Amino acid sequence: MGCTLRPVSTPGNVAPSTRPPSGAPPPPGPPVEPLAAHLRARFGLTFSPHRRKELEAKLARQLRLTGLGHDEYLVDLARSPDDAPRVQELLAELTINETRCFRDPRQLAAVEEVALPALADAHPGPIRAWSAGCATGEEAWTLALLLERAPALYQRPLEVIGTDLVRARVEAARKGEFGPRSLEGLPPDVRAGWFTPSTLDRERLDADRLRCRVSFATHNLVRDPPPPGPLSLVVCRNVLIYYDDPADQLALVRTLIEPLAEGGWLVLGHAERPPEGLAGLEPVSRSGAVLYRKRAGAALRTWPVLLQEEPPPAARVIAPLAATEWPITGHAPAPAPAPPPAPPPAPPVDPAARLADAMARADAGELDLATGLLLDLIAARPTAAMARVLLASLAERRGELGRARAWLEEATYLAPADAEVRRHAAAVFDRLGLPVEADAERRAAAAAERST
Repeated sequence: MGCTLRPVSTPGNVAPSTRPPSGAPPPPGPPVEPLAAHLRARFGLTFSPHRRKELEAKLARQLRLTGLGHDEYLVDLARSPDDAPRVQELLAELTINETRCFRDPRQLAAVEEVALPALADAHPGPIRAWSAGCATGEEAWTLALLLERAPALYQRPLEVIGTDLVRARVEAARKGEFGPRSLEGLPPDVRAGWFTPSTLDRERLDADRLRCRVSFATHNLVRDPPPPGPLSLVVCRNVLIYYDDPADQLALVRTLIEPLAEGGWLVLGHAERPPEGLAGLEPVSRSGAVLYRKRAGAALRTWPVLLQEEPPPAARVIAPLAATEWPITGHAPAPAPAPPPAPPPAPPVDPAARLADAMARADAGELDLATGLLLDLIAARPTAAMARVLLASLAERRGELGRARAWLEEATYLAPADAEVRRHAAAVFDRLGLPVEADAERRAAAAAERST
C-alpha cells in the first residue's frame, strides 16, 4: 500500500460548515505576540506560526475565565510567580500531557540492553537518574522500574528524580496512581507484580522499596539549574518539540547533559536529535532506537544549588533528594563558558517539498529512505505533525502497530485543530483496525473544519 495522501471522505451526516461568508472574515482574536514573547523569555516556550491559532484560543479562554482585559491579564501574569494558579493553568493548557508507562518499547529495550549494563560496569557507586519533563510521572516510575528490575544493577543504590514545569502534574506524579490509558503498554508481569487497584478505574504502584527511591519537583528547564550531578542517566522525551529555535534547543540539551557523569546516557524522544553544534555526545544505536553517551572529558558545569544536608551513606541504602522540591528559585546558575562558534546554518528545509519527496520514496518501496527524510524534517521542524502521520503510515506498513499509534498520537496532539492531519490520522487508524479511534479523528476533523 502506497503512502500517498489521498482525499479522505467525511461521513455523510456531518453538519454543513458554519463558517461566515467569504466576504465576512471572522472577528480577530486577542493579539498573542506579547504573550508569546513573555512565554519565551520566562519559560523558553516557543510557538511556530501554525501554533499561533492555538495560542490565540488559549489566551481567549483565559480572558473569559478570569474576566480580565488583555493588557490587564498580561500584567497580572508577569507579576505572578511561577507557582501561582493563573500561571500554572496556562502552562498546563499549553504543554502536552501525553504520556504512558513503558512508552516506546524499542527505546526502553535499548536502555535495558545497552545503557544499564554499561552503567553497571562503569559506575560502581549509586545509579542516579533524572526524568526531565516527566508530566504526571509515568516516565519517572517506568525508569525506576527499569532500574529496579535490571539484573546488572542488583542491590545497587538507586535514585530517580522526576521534574516538570506544571505543579499539578508533579503532585499527581507523587501519588503513583494511573488510569487505563497510562497503563496500556504495561508488561503483564510488571502490572501483576507492582500494581494494585486503588479506585474503580485506577491502579497504584504498590512498592515501598521503589517509592523511597523516587522524588519529584517542579522545575523550569530553561531557567532553573538541573539536579546536582553526577547523574548516570537523563531521560527527556518529547520536550524539544516545544523549542523551535536551535539556540534554545542547544541550551536545553546542554542543561540536560551538564550533570551527566562521563559515560552517562541521554535519552531523547525517538524523533528528537541533539541540535547541531553540540559536542560531547556519542550516538549509540540499538533495537531500532538511538541513545546518546557522554564522552570522556566533556565539561561538567557546577550549579550553586542548595540542598538539605544528606546523612552519611552508611545511614541508609540510598541518598534521595528531599521529598519536597529542592529550593532552586532565586539561585542563578554559574556563568556558562563561552559556547564554541556556531556551525554555518543549514539550508532551510521546505516542509512541503520534503513531505512530497518522502511520499514518493515510500510509494517506490524505499521505506527506510522515506523514514530518514521525515525524521530529518522533524529535527528541523519539531512540530511537523503531518510528518508524524506519514511515519505512522510507514510503521503500519512494516507491521509496527504500537509505533504507528504513538506517531499518530503525537501528530494529533501537536495539531489538534488541523483538519487535514486529523482526516489522514483517521485513515491510518482504519488500516490499524482501530475503528473507535478512527471515528474520533473524523469527528475532530469535522469540528476543525466547522471552526475555520
